[in-house]
Amino acid sequence: MEALLVVKERTMLLTVSKWVVDRIKEPSSWAAGAAVLVGLAAFLGQPWIGAVGIVAAIIAVVIKESGSHF
Repeated sequence: MEALLVVKERTMLLTVSKWVVDRIKEPSSWAAGAAVLVGLAAFLGQPWIGAVGIVAAIIAVVIKESGSHF
């Protein structure tokens, strides 16, 4: 019984890991993160957060232009 639980946990971990990696490859995920960070920077008045958002936006453009082969 315990072995079955370990197999299920491992399978679930691999499924979640694959989903996360697939999302990282999507330019829309980077663009959404960039928008959130820039908005947060404006709201909090923290320019370094905006800089991180700009970097995320640049990554989104690079991924999009490379055809999502990141």
